[in-house]
Amino acid sequence: MKEKFIDLFIKNWHWKILALVAACLFWYAYMNIQNPVATETISGVKVKVLNYDEFLAKGKNVEFDDKTLDFNNLSLNITVRGRSTLLANLVEQKDRAFNIWIDLYELSENDDRLSIHYEFAPSYRAAYSNVQFVTLYNQSYYAVNVDEDVTKTVPLEYQIVGSPAEGYTYIENDTNTMLTPTEITLSGAQADLDEVESAQIMVSVEGLKANVALSEPIMYYDADGSRIYLSSTVSTSADAATLYIPIYQVKTIPFEVRFNGDTQEGYLYQKDAELSADSVVVYGQESDLKDIESIPLPIDLTQYSGAATEVFNVDDVLASLYPNGEVRYYSGSKTVRVSFTVAEIVEQDMRVPVSQIVVHGLPDGWSLSFVEEDLAFMVRGTQTQLNALEDQLGLVKVTVNASGPTAGRQELTATIALPQGPGAKLVSDTVPVPVLLEEPAAVEDGKKDKGE
Repeated sequence: MKEKFIDLFIKNWHWKILALVAACLFWYAYMNIQNPVATETISGVKVKVLNYDEFLAKGKNVEFDDKTLDFNNLSLNITVRGRSTLLANLVEQKDRAFNIWIDLYELSENDDRLSIHYEFAPSYRAAYSNVQFVTLYNQSYYAVNVDEDVTKTVPLEYQIVGSPAEGYTYIENDTNTMLTPTEITLSGAQADLDEVESAQIMVSVEGLKANVALSEPIMYYDADGSRIYLSSTVSTSADAATLYIPIYQVKTIPFEVRFNGDTQEGYLYQKDAELSADSVVVYGQESDLKDIESIPLPIDLTQYSGAATEVFNVDDVLASLYPNGEVRYYSGSKTVRVSFTVAEIVEQDMRVPVSQIVVHGLPDGWSLSFVEEDLAFMVRGTQTQLNALEDQLGLVKVTVNASGPTAGRQELTATIALPQGPGAKLVSDTVPVPVLLEEPAAVEDGKKDKGE
């Protein structure tokens, strides 16, 4: 039995060896056709950065020579070789299967290169033991620059965009506008800070009706005013700033001329004031403007005679009325001229026909006739008033009381009333008027003598 078993292996052994070799060749050929060995470049494999925060905390700054690389989002391409099925699985599992890292603690004063370490993660080593690393991003290290951190302080500015609601406004360079903070301190590599010249926030006031404090992110600009983006290694004293913006109501308010004091003796204000501007547009808080109906322009009449003009500066007027700046000029004329007349008062003799005299109280049967055709009286006023009165003499009212008459030539008292419009005044509202009075008997005798 034993001899037969041994004979099974040694009998025709050369044919059996040939068959075994042929089987291996056939299997190798089959495997290379169905699952060949291939080379695959896998892109975007993440690289871990060890001890990055600890390195920066020591006041050092590090950056790649290649400015397109970023420590916070570092990846590379790996070329590997192995069976196609393994490589297909490896592409899907790249973020878990690979363990690739750099360590900032490996940097030294004499070495500015970071070695790239790579291997398969422990749980995947067995599965991919037959996969070989061919190339690693065509390099084995990253070249970097290491600098000590420096600080730089730049002014913080603001830009306001948009328009408040209709009837409201904000004021450019308003001293009540407050920015917090007013400057920003940056810390980082000298090369990263050299181009930073200013910082700015942009705030919109579109549609606003009330004061507002808005917080916005800070943007940075170079000397040419072009926006720049800070390196991730640069730290700042603030990421955002707050701007307090007063929003003011705009209101059109009329001027009001207010005359005070008495004119000089013998003169009268003509009530003919004319303004070069009727109103002005001001701004202020809504609570300060709501009760303002006019802006007074005071004029002391004691200083003037004849044709006069007084000039008001609107800013000065508002400052005197609102010393704390509650209401300020917004638009319109900044200068207002008030023209007026303080005319000399004169006296003039005027006359009306006696036909305008209305007689009261004459007893029945008595007759009254006027001795003169006109009634003279004295009036006082400016020449303008007197001229106006002359045009309205027909409206002058004169009455005479003839009660208790005495026959013969008498002087009765005429009471005069002037029309209101012209503004002239009577020197005396009563004047004597000569008349002829006749008794009833004398009247009858006169009629008989005439044959009536």
